[in-house]
Amino acid sequence: MDSTKHVGVIAIIISKRETTAPKVNQILTNHGDLIIGRLGLPYGDHSLHVISLIVDGDKEQLQGLTAELTAVPDTIVESTMSPVCLG
Repeated sequence: MDSTKHVGVIAIIISKRETTAPKVNQILTNHGDLIIGRLGLPYGDHSLHVISLIVDGDKEQLQGLTAELTAVPDTIVESTMSPVCLG
């Protein structure tokens, strides 16, 4: 088990806000201790909503958060973690 902390970025694109946003927000609330910063923007021209997260946690925690978000229908989730450990 790797308990070394990493910083990462998670991008979430939501295409059906009415049904998807409540599920995404509940997941983010449940993992709030991992979230350093959050920016959410509507992309009205394309009926999309984009959320970007800056996260800090161990590899398993961040992968778990990403997996939960990916499982929500009508979302696209991409993430990356720094190769630099925070110790």
